[in-house]
Amino acid sequence: MSVSKDSERRTFYVQCRYRDWTGEPKKKTQRGFKTEKEARKWEFEFLKRMEGAPTMLFSKFYEVYAENTKMRLRQTTRETKDNMIESKSLPFLGHKRLNEIAALEILNWENEFMAMRTSNGLEYSQTYLHSICN
Repeated sequence: MSVSKDSERRTFYVQCRYRDWTGEPKKKTQRGFKTEKEARKWEFEFLKRMEGAPTMLFSKFYEVYAENTKMRLRQTTRETKDNMIESKSLPFLGHKRLNEIAALEILNWENEFMAMRTSNGLEYSQTYLHSICN
């Protein structure tokens, strides 16, 4: 909406209005950008993230998801989820936009994931059972 120069700090800042998930109007100000281009890019990405646009990258969607679930999960659960998503999902789907991910790609990803093995040759589900039993 509005990118302006802060002459006192010699940086750019962004002021934009958006609606949160409840529909309430909000105003966001972000400061400290070295260039106007950097500020406009941040503004565009922020507004896309707030509207939950299906054109956002899967990796950006994951960042929003991780931020929103941070307070609802215990630290160990969050770390396990983060590790699995970052090591198994993002390399396969992270560069795609949400509206470009087809069901067939999900099935291919699932098949590839199921074929993966740990360093000792066990499937991931077997690894979990193995760790419980031993």
